[in-house]
Amino acid sequence: MKLHKIFLFVTLVTLFYSCIDPQQKSEISFIQVNKYDLAGENKTLFPIKSNIPLYGTDPSKQIFFQDINSKEVLMVNINKQTISTTINKNNDNSIWFINMFFSSQDSIFYLDHNTNKLTLRNKVGKILMEYKIDQEFTPILFFDNRSNVNGEQFLLANPSKNIGFGKKEDRLNYYKDVNPVLLISIKDTAIYCNAIGKFPDEYINTGNSYNEPNATSCFGNNNNICISFGADNNLYLYDHSNLILSKKVKSKFIEKFNPYPDEKQFDMLYLKDYVREEPKYINIVFDPWENLYYRIAKHRNIQKSKNNNVENNWSVIVLDEKLNIIGEKIFRYKYDPRVFIPTPFGILLVSGNNPLASKTVFTLMKIKINE
Repeated sequence: MKLHKIFLFVTLVTLFYSCIDPQQKSEISFIQVNKYDLAGENKTLFPIKSNIPLYGTDPSKQIFFQDINSKEVLMVNINKQTISTTINKNNDNSIWFINMFFSSQDSIFYLDHNTNKLTLRNKVGKILMEYKIDQEFTPILFFDNRSNVNGEQFLLANPSKNIGFGKKEDRLNYYKDVNPVLLISIKDTAIYCNAIGKFPDEYINTGNSYNEPNATSCFGNNNNICISFGADNNLYLYDHSNLILSKKVKSKFIEKFNPYPDEKQFDMLYLKDYVREEPKYINIVFDPWENLYYRIAKHRNIQKSKNNNVENNWSVIVLDEKLNIIGEKIFRYKYDPRVFIPTPFGILLVSGNNPLASKTVFTLMKIKINE
């Protein structure tokens, strides 16, 4: 199996297996402003990256999800008053959610990590443009996008296809030599690629594995790029390839990270337990409407629910544009930590997002910073 396929498989397993709200005084709170019950058969939804501009005097925001079981694509439409949903019937169901990006309802980018090709199609599947990514790079999933008048920019994971990861001696080289994030810029028919970022010193010095090495990243304030790692308390802010800020942004609910044992790398049962139990920073998100960063932290979990379902506590660390911590808020495990999506009308969350739940519910919440 090729190395990039191994990374893709581990990423999917981690996403699939990867929240009790104690009374607390917090610098921040989230207030529910809208709710929508999804009718019909319960789904397990994973968000598809998108960055669709707002138009008109009464604009709405479109968010896209893929049902992991049927692979159907669901569009969620949000405006000031309502939340509604529509099934997108013409999408290519052979493509996983991590390899799709909606630039508009009629402009969808598809990433083929086997051919290193980025294809732009319209909503009925017609190919509008194809871009060939240099074989030097190995993008496997979308992180974020920023559109501007001169084209599109994407952030993607950038694992190595030449350096192994299974043994400590391999990882020491991997962490030292690989830039974990790929910045792709598209202008008209041209595509430009730039590998950016570096792994944390703790990774480089120890060679430890924490199941999978992918970073998460987002475009932030002033077009800077913020990079986060699953088992590292720091955040890193880049101006393109130049590091401009490194800051400790630690969850109050994470004490330590246990490395993944090399001897268990092919033990799928152990992997499932490790992913469920170990804490991890699972995402970094920028909210352009509030000018805030959100770092999503999954807490350690040593208990199984009665139905063996994953029930992790998780929290959101809220940061200003300089990565200063404003506060941290715990969410109940009924909310899926993989879905924390800023919109002009609030943060979109999902509860009941698993096959055993009675229904799937979309909830819109506004953040309030308490003085």
